[in-house]
Amino acid sequence: MGTPRVVDMDAVKHPCPVRFSGSSYRDRMTRRRRRWVVLGWWTAWWAAVTALFVFLGAVTDQPIGLAGSAAGAAFVIVVGEVADRFRRRFPSRRRTGR
Repeated sequence: MGTPRVVDMDAVKHPCPVRFSGSSYRDRMTRRRRRWVVLGWWTAWWAAVTALFVFLGAVTDQPIGLAGSAAGAAFVIVVGEVADRFRRRFPSRRRTGR
């Protein structure tokens, strides 16, 4: 049998005349993939908070409806994210160590 043959892929002619530069194509795909992943997490978070609001409305006998719960969930998430950005932008002046 022998050892497997190693092929230098840079020396092989590519069938496609246009080759993407490795890093920029990968970076573009990574950014695009990350954008979809982040959008998916935002949607899941919004749906979970909406479901929680609908559930709490049903439990307390004060039904808001799906549209009101969705709007309230969006508002709560936006306010929370803005507060988090401010918290990260202006770190506390307290010192944890002595």
